[in-house]
Amino acid sequence: GFTSAKAVNGGKLEKVVGIIGKSFIDKGQNKVSIQWSEVDGANAYIVAKATTGNSWKNLGLVKTTNFTDNTPVQASNN
Repeated sequence: GFTSAKAVNGGKLEKVVGIIGKSFIDKGQNKVSIQWSEVDGANAYIVAKATTGNSWKNLGLVKTTNFTDNTPVQASNN
């Protein structure tokens, strides 16, 4: 579900590997944190999550190899 934001290989997006995720509570707020391996040549990453109906919701664009979702939904794809 996580791909590089920069198009490479003739317009195809490269798949990120080595994704590590954890859920935790910070100051009473549920959060989900993920980190992944760097994709050569990528200058940013689009972070998205699956929603109902097999579609994707973009959560943000980051220039680092980590992201924290501060508004995860319990019993949902996060």
